[in-house]
Amino acid sequence: MRFHWQSPLLILSLKNVGSSIMREAVFKITNCCPCKCSFCESGNGLWRDIEDIVRDVWMESAQTFVNNGLEVAIISGGEPLLRADLASDMIKLFEKEGVFSVLNTSGVLFSRNSIDKMLCNLPNLVVFSIDSVNPVKHDRHRGIPNLFQTVLLSIQDIKKRIPDLSVGVRFVLTKHNFHDLPILLYLCSYLGIDCLKITNIENDSAGQYALSLEQIDFLFTEVIPKSLEVCKALCFQSESLMFDAQEKLNHLFKGLSPKCLSKNLFAVSDVPIYECPLKSQFCLIGADGNIHLCCEAEHQQYPILGNIQELDILELQKKMTFYKRRRLAYCIYCSAERNIQINFTNKCLKVNERCNYGR
Repeated sequence: MRFHWQSPLLILSLKNVGSSIMREAVFKITNCCPCKCSFCESGNGLWRDIEDIVRDVWMESAQTFVNNGLEVAIISGGEPLLRADLASDMIKLFEKEGVFSVLNTSGVLFSRNSIDKMLCNLPNLVVFSIDSVNPVKHDRHRGIPNLFQTVLLSIQDIKKRIPDLSVGVRFVLTKHNFHDLPILLYLCSYLGIDCLKITNIENDSAGQYALSLEQIDFLFTEVIPKSLEVCKALCFQSESLMFDAQEKLNHLFKGLSPKCLSKNLFAVSDVPIYECPLKSQFCLIGADGNIHLCCEAEHQQYPILGNIQELDILELQKKMTFYKRRRLAYCIYCSAERNIQINFTNKCLKVNERCNYGR
């Protein structure tokens, strides 16, 4: 579904552009990655022919975003540590400007080097991906032998030698691993993880990874109740963080029927005007420099809001405000409000929940 740029809705939405800031942005500095994850375009080769944007353009655009109110910068990929020099330079800029920086990584390069040997400047938070608590399943999905062990050893190394560096884990919940959640909570607590991000796949419109009705019943009757009990035994920095974790888990799929979940529908609504939960404060820049509303928009390649090689921040904000006040066709698969962050410490509250922006 596309909209006419002279619509009354656009004129109305532009009235509030001046009060909007770019709070958070994902900088995908490369599409290259040694992993072969089945649900990732970087791993399956879909974007293999896209050339990465050169360093100077990335640095200039990062500075522009900072100048316009950026508070959180996520450096991602592909595997961003394949461009460690660029990642390090961007982290240095963000640190200088008081921007909270996050580095997403599979951990695949940590078998040869530690993070402080790959980066001259360290982020506020490094987030490792864990797809299963079963090492064989995790490594098989990633296509890299012994990767699970590498990730665990890397986390322990950081916690021992660089205690000021916050560590997070990302767990993409699918039909293949949803039952791992209680054990993963134990593992994160044991490792001293600061936050656990439980997310859903953005580009699964075909429902390839959606849970079956039987699995959803098991999720609601066994997995989530057990996870709630597990939280009581874990080490949280404060009791309020434990209660927060339990509340998030208990309301993870509130308002969604098993039938909707089995069809991978996260935002079912007949309302034609549906304001995006991300408001106008989040965007993603792909490795080709194209700017997208969110991760799902990148997978759909629509709408493309511009490119950092010819960045007009005011025009970008106008387009973001317009599109995020209308519900696009693929928004029924939006999982933004179903992605949660379990905080074991208060060190990562800056990136607690994107879907709460502006509320």
